[in-house]
Amino acid sequence: ARGASTALSPAGRAAVLLGVGLLLAWSSGISWGYKSPAFFAAPLWLAAMLVHARLGGRAATLAWVALACGLVMFRAGYQYPYVFPQRPLSREELVHDAGTVFPRLSGVKVDTVLLGTLRDLRDLRARYGANYKTLPGFPLAYLLTGDRPALPAEWLQDGEISGRVDEVYDLLVARDVVVFMERDQMDTVAPDGYERTRYSVPARVRREWRAVDETEHFVVFRRP
Repeated sequence: ARGASTALSPAGRAAVLLGVGLLLAWSSGISWGYKSPAFFAAPLWLAAMLVHARLGGRAATLAWVALACGLVMFRAGYQYPYVFPQRPLSREELVHDAGTVFPRLSGVKVDTVLLGTLRDLRDLRARYGANYKTLPGFPLAYLLTGDRPALPAEWLQDGEISGRVDEVYDLLVARDVVVFMERDQMDTVAPDGYERTRYSVPARVRREWRAVDETEHFVVFRRP
């Protein structure tokens, strides 16, 4: 009797399962995943397992198959093409402790080039204050300097800002944000080669703003 009183109703079970499916789908949405079937993949697999079990099949077997397929797709479709190319250095080159520049990075080993980039960022922050933005990449630099972001968007790729190029650019101008442009990406148009990854805002800054300072790794731009 006690079990019957505490058991969920069919509608309650359906709501719980739907919530779990949506939570899994949301967790699977990596980098614009909400625009792809990734948003629906987990709920569909969950529904397939429930139907399979109701028809007398072994849901556990289907679950393991789904997990194996998911791991293979993640490895081949995301981790290999998008993660490993961003790790071009050998372990022997990572000899410097980034915590010597930014204490929040204590214990993180970097190479000589990245150490110099971090030093330039630290020095430029001290020179120009907290109202700055690193472009076109270097997102989350504010976490290192402990400042509040100057813009509501962190990575100014067209896809990340939903194509609102003019609006974001106008914010840069209106707030008189100082731009620290990465020298090694000055001419980068779209880092992944896709239209959605275009750097339209940084490109406009390079064309229309004036360069006022530079370091080994950054060129500093101010609004015209």
